[in-house]
This record gives sequence, C-alpha cells and structure tokens, in this order.
Amino acid sequence: AHATAAPGETIAVIEATIDDMPGELFPPLVEALLIAGAKDAFWTAAHGKKGRPACVVTALANPGDADRIAQVYFDNSSTLGVRIREERR
Repeated sequence: AHATAAPGETIAVIEATIDDMPGELFPPLVEALLIAGAKDAFWTAAHGKKGRPACVVTALANPGDADRIAQVYFDNSSTLGVRIREERR
C-alpha cells in the first residue's frame, strides 16, 4: 500500500489524537485508511489530556483524497475531529 513519491510531491497529512478507544481497534482503523486509498497509515503513542495514554493516528494521502480519508476516521474510530495539512516530501 506504499507508493513511490515523486520529487517534491505534495502530500496531505490527516491526523487524529485518540485517547478513548480500545487498543485492539487501532489496527482495523489503519487497515480501513489504507483500503480507502491512504498512501500510508500508522499510529504513534502519545500523552493525552490529564496524562492519559493516547495514540496519534496519521494517514498520508493525495491532497484530493483528504476529505474522503478524513471520513474514514469518523466511521471507524471514536474521534470527534481530525487535522488536515499539506506537506512537501
């Protein structure tokens, strides 16, 4: 599910920080993001509010696919929001 990047490619980074979802639901979320067309998807351990354990779930996608990928978070996780930004790689 990985694509080779063209030099200077613009990529959308879609992220959500989740601190209220059982750990066993993260692998299916990442799989759903990849199935939906994300070029890559992964989660990173983080500290949430009040020191709670959390995960930042990140998906990389073509900018034109960002809204569709964002919807996958709402359909497959407990998140109330996502962050979307564009980066060059």
